[in-house]
Amino acid sequence: MDKEKTKGKNTEEATDDKSLLKPILVPNKSVSVFKLGDDISNYFWLKYDYTPKDKNLEYDADSYDFWEIPVIIWTDEETGKKIETIRCDDSCIWNGTELIGMPYAEFLETFGLKADKHDNLYSVGPKIRGRNYDVYDFEDLGLMIWVWRKRIRTVLALTYLEDE
Repeated sequence: MDKEKTKGKNTEEATDDKSLLKPILVPNKSVSVFKLGDDISNYFWLKYDYTPKDKNLEYDADSYDFWEIPVIIWTDEETGKKIETIRCDDSCIWNGTELIGMPYAEFLETFGLKADKHDNLYSVGPKIRGRNYDVYDFEDLGLMIWVWRKRIRTVLALTYLEDE
């Protein structure tokens, strides 16, 4: 069953600051104007496509694919209002460095990082077949890095929940 897609409202409100349209990452806080934990309705002045969560899946969330800033936002599963994850596939800039397409080894060296966790996950690919990704968690930074063929393909900015 296809998910319903709706377009966000178009308002006259706009910004002259083009830097806000770049997906600039601030770990544990934001990507561009989008702040983790903020109410998604604060960003409805931007154009977006909306996909509601699929109630048949064990975990799914409402999704907002923004047009001007190349990010997809997932909200919390319970209320559907709070920004829980910001996904960057096309561009993600951290400390002036573009992460998408960067070799993963270079990322580790440049930022002096070591992953907290590593998984190999299968996911649907951009074409007919899916692919296996190496997925690295950097919990202190609130980052999940998806790597394919040794290059960063997706960056997720999120809030990690502490084990209770």
